[in-house]
Amino acid sequence: MNDKTPEFWAAVLTGLKNAWPQILGALMAGLIAYGRLIYDGA
Repeated sequence: MNDKTPEFWAAVLTGLKNAWPQILGALMAGLIAYGRLIYDGA
């Protein structure tokens, strides 16, 4: 896999755009879990 070609970065960017809802959902779930952990003091 050659990371110097523009086609590679275009494919990576397209993949990130397509997976953005899942990425954002995972980040929000992690943030909520962290907040609950801090709030509960467990």
